[in-house]
Amino acid sequence: MSVDSVDREPPKFRVGAALSKTFSVLFRNIVPFGILALIFNVPLLLLSQFGTGSGTEGVGMGLLSQAVIGLATILLSFLLSATLVYGTILELRGGRAGIVECMTRGFGLLLPVIGVGILVSLAIAVAVFVSIVPGLFFNAILVVAAPLGMIAAGVVAVMFSVAIPAAVVERPGIMDSLTRSRELTKGNRWRVFGLFVLLVIINFVITGAMSLVFGVSMLTAGAEASTLLIIVNLLAQAFMSALFAVTTAVIYHDLRIAKEGVNVEQIAAVFE
Repeated sequence: MSVDSVDREPPKFRVGAALSKTFSVLFRNIVPFGILALIFNVPLLLLSQFGTGSGTEGVGMGLLSQAVIGLATILLSFLLSATLVYGTILELRGGRAGIVECMTRGFGLLLPVIGVGILVSLAIAVAVFVSIVPGLFFNAILVVAAPLGMIAAGVVAVMFSVAIPAAVVERPGIMDSLTRSRELTKGNRWRVFGLFVLLVIINFVITGAMSLVFGVSMLTAGAEASTLLIIVNLLAQAFMSALFAVTTAVIYHDLRIAKEGVNVEQIAAVFE
């Protein structure tokens, strides 16, 4: 193989490079992306406070409120991802998108984004249900069913991890967005999985440190520390949701370059 042919090879998808790129994009846009993440996370905070605010509700109402909160979390996270995809791709191209522009682009694809989000959530739920059936038959829920369910959820989540970026950038439709995600992640799913594991570890570190610091402070400061903890939790949740959203956009960007040999100019050309 000649040197020229080697030079023309597209770069491979690398976890370290993608993670570095993710943090670089996020911190260069920490104010607009942070505000967008807060906009999407404040309703979740209000819903969670409403769901836990009444101690007299029955079991049925409690389960219903938790289901509503869970569904809202899923849909809002997908919508946040849609808004940040545009900003991330432009940043990787060397441009910069404002808050209004990101929201306009994201909400302009509201229906397909929600459709993709619902189908991905259903696919994960079905995969988990099917995988835990053997454990239910053998009364081994914790030993067999729980690990199988987590593995199934991870496999499906990784497979469809770039469906939202595909829906925003390529606009192929709901089902084709899922197909594109499956095609793009094929051959790199372990690397994508590893990247998401790193994000989960980062999340655990942040939440663990917060629990340690504010758990001690709440013993001495009472209600004021409790209020401060809510605020800090909101900020941490907003940061992590923005981090995950930017990561999916970077993964999509890097996978297209690695698998299709395109460049960021070609990827972002659809926004012009």
